[in-house]
Amino acid sequence: MPFFSISPCRAAAAISFALCAFAPLVARADEALLRAPATFTPYPQPDTSIHAWIDRSDPKAKPPQSLSTTAHPYAGSLAGFVKERLFVSHDRTPSLVVVAQRDVTLCGRPGSYLETTYTAGGTSYHADSVMGVGTTNGYVANYVRAVKQPAKSAALAALFGFCVKASH
Repeated sequence: MPFFSISPCRAAAAISFALCAFAPLVARADEALLRAPATFTPYPQPDTSIHAWIDRSDPKAKPPQSLSTTAHPYAGSLAGFVKERLFVSHDRTPSLVVVAQRDVTLCGRPGSYLETTYTAGGTSYHADSVMGVGTTNGYVANYVRAVKQPAKSAALAALFGFCVKASH
C-alpha cells in the first residue's frame, strides 16, 4: 500500500490534470490542503490524520478509485521523509514497485512525486503520490486506482494541486 496507514485489505476493499469541477471538499491537517473533484465523496476513516474520498461517478468500477491524504509527525528534510515513507511502504507491501520519482512544486514549495504499482487482495493497483514537508509534519496525498482503470484528469489535477505550507 503506498504511503498511507490503511491495511492492504482495507485499501483493496475501499480503494483507495483539468482544474475545474472541484467540490468544496477540503482535507486539512494543520499544514496541508487537497481539494477533491466533485465526483469523489468523503470516505470515513478511524484515524483523524487520514482523509479519504471515493469516486462515485462509475458505480460499476470495482474497486472504486480513491484520493487520500495522510499526516505523519516529521521535522526533517523532504528527501528524508520520502525515504522513510518508501521504507514503511515496502515493509507493509512487499509487492510495491516505484515506477517513477521526480521533484515537483506544491504551492510554491518543494515536493516529491512517486508513481508506484502494487498488488493487494489479488488486485493490481497504480498509485500516484505527492509528498511535502511542513514545520512539524510530513504529508502524503495519493490517487489510487486499479491498473486496468484509466486515470481521471480531475483527480490528477487535485493531486498536483495538493498544498503543503509551513506554519510560522
